[in-house]
Amino acid sequence: MKKTLGLLLFVLFIISGCKKDKTSDNNPCELLNVPPEVNGWTVEQKNSATTFSLPEHFFHAVDASDVYGIQMDRMVHSTDGGQQWQDVPGYPWPLQGTGLTFNMAPDNTFFVLYDSASATSTHQFLVVGPNLGQTFAKRPVTHDGILVKLEFLDNMNGFAIEYRPGGFGIVRTADGGLTWSKVQGADFTEANSFYRLEFKTPMFGYAFLGQSNYAYVTNDGGLNWQKVTAGLLDAHTTFYFRDKDLVFAFDVNKTVRSADGGVSWQTIAEYPINVLTMKGDRGIATLRDPDCPNIGATQAFATTEDGGLTWTRTQHSTVIQVNSGQEIAPGQFKYYNTAMGAIFTDLTIN
Repeated sequence: MKKTLGLLLFVLFIISGCKKDKTSDNNPCELLNVPPEVNGWTVEQKNSATTFSLPEHFFHAVDASDVYGIQMDRMVHSTDGGQQWQDVPGYPWPLQGTGLTFNMAPDNTFFVLYDSASATSTHQFLVVGPNLGQTFAKRPVTHDGILVKLEFLDNMNGFAIEYRPGGFGIVRTADGGLTWSKVQGADFTEANSFYRLEFKTPMFGYAFLGQSNYAYVTNDGGLNWQKVTAGLLDAHTTFYFRDKDLVFAFDVNKTVRSADGGVSWQTIAEYPINVLTMKGDRGIATLRDPDCPNIGATQAFATTEDGGLTWTRTQHSTVIQVNSGQEIAPGQFKYYNTAMGAIFTDLTIN
């Protein structure tokens, strides 16, 4: 019996001595330099030959492969997901212009908003490409406010966030951006530098600003807007709407969830969870685990299978820095960062 026990201990010693290092499995705060594996999702990185300064404003993905971008003096097009880019011919470069935002309507009409400064005045205009950039037209914007974010529903009807002295608001156009009218009761009084305006369907849309703790929601194509407040104390609140019912909001202290369009909320985490995209009850987000204090500004992916009630995170990685991006479709998100070079990353639900 003693011989058998001794032999068993010797074998276990040999096995343990030859065992592959599993430090990463035992250290949940280990920092990776590559994308982590994400259960149920495909993560694909693509090195870009072109650098974008403000990618959230200056690129638009038709799908994961077909991507357009604005490089101030040119429009560029990629058919391989953002690796190689070709100039779109005929794009009218506006002299003394500064690009602000790039939007594409569901009918494939491009709208690029520019500020154009001259010696005597500053005005705005749109470069419009009604047929996926085959032709272009320049339209002056005759409006007292300063437009900072666009969202068009088709080649004529659209919305924008505008700035006027004293605050921000939502305006709409019915003539392709030539004239704009104010949406009553949808004002942001805070100073802001981050803007989100998005229609998930032709009828449902939402808007919020980075230094506010509320959003505006429409369920009738923009005719009426209602204020939604998540009850978070910090003024810097970010919202994600899967649809008109399921909503997430976070500030620096916590993340809350609503299943009734913002009427009632429940706390799901005592730290920020930035939801990127959801399809049904499955979703993917980014977060920084507060129990890992030595990870710097890096993030981890987190996934949910139960509609966002619970989240399971991956390891943190230096390549997960989702400063801006686009939800191409439910369960499909594309983002860009320069943490490890100019890289586009595609997140796709399996």
